[in-house]
Amino acid sequence: MAATTAAPTLATLLDEVSIHTLDIFPRQGQVTMKTPPHPHPLTATLLPAVEEYFLEKWPFPSDSARATFKKADLALFTCLSMPSADDDRIELACRANNVLFIMDDIMDNWSFEKARSFYSIFEGLVWGTHEELSSPLEIVVSDLFASIRALDTPTSGLGHEFTEGVCAWFRAAVSNTRTSCDTTSLDQYLKYRIIDAGCWLTISLMLWSMRLPVPDAIRELPSIHELEIKALYQSSLVNDVYSYRRELSEAKRLGADKVGGIIVNAVTVVKNEKNMDDLEAIAWLEEHIGELELEFEEVAVNVVEQFEGEERKLVGKYAVALREMMVGNWEWSRVCGRYNF
Repeated sequence: MAATTAAPTLATLLDEVSIHTLDIFPRQGQVTMKTPPHPHPLTATLLPAVEEYFLEKWPFPSDSARATFKKADLALFTCLSMPSADDDRIELACRANNVLFIMDDIMDNWSFEKARSFYSIFEGLVWGTHEELSSPLEIVVSDLFASIRALDTPTSGLGHEFTEGVCAWFRAAVSNTRTSCDTTSLDQYLKYRIIDAGCWLTISLMLWSMRLPVPDAIRELPSIHELEIKALYQSSLVNDVYSYRRELSEAKRLGADKVGGIIVNAVTVVKNEKNMDDLEAIAWLEEHIGELELEFEEVAVNVVEQFEGEERKLVGKYAVALREMMVGNWEWSRVCGRYNF
């Protein structure tokens, strides 16, 4: 009798091409992972270095704002979600994510009109076309993006692509589309949310940090896009579950005339769609997050099997990076001071 061959898993497929993998998939019904995350090897030195840089360079308006920044653990997000970043790029990646987090918080306190008026200045800063740098904020932002693009090569424009993505995210953030966001179903909400929250920027920065240019011909494949969407939907829902209390507090404080005064969260969507209370909606989302994890693995296995040789290694490495992003985002959401206060 012939021996049966076990069905391939993403881990076994990637072992074939000698790529490090993580078994991150959770038990059903819980936002948890079987295996702890693996932070970037330089995390212990990066966190104080990045914090010191921002405390010295960024124009925080008050001691309270500086204390809030220190408690938020922003650089930890990058160290956890991009553990395979190259050593010479991880610090810039931390700074970039910090700037995006801080700018998001600043805009939350602005009216939509003020946010839109600042966009033209911000776009000039990130592209290096704003000639007169008149504030510490402008200097930090301009220097950051110039440094990121300076590492591009003739065959890899990942820094340029990240800069384009940041501008697209900023335009969406100031367009007041939150008031017209379709929250009648979770599927429609997630299509909006991954743009509103800048989720594609995380992937773009991750690829830049790893020097991993995935060709358009590969990323445009429906199977690759499905893999990315599974990862982004899972990450968005994890953030929404953990950030819900903070968003309620901020919306109450700011009011609907401010960018951050409109609650955009999957918990409220599920509450309305399924006629649930807060706890029921969160429990439902926790189970759905587990389902997305399993679906991601199934899609990843099928995707990697489509390729051979060097392309198989590249796609496998990309799949693992997406998994690292998912587990790192979960761990950060679970422990960070930004959501746990």
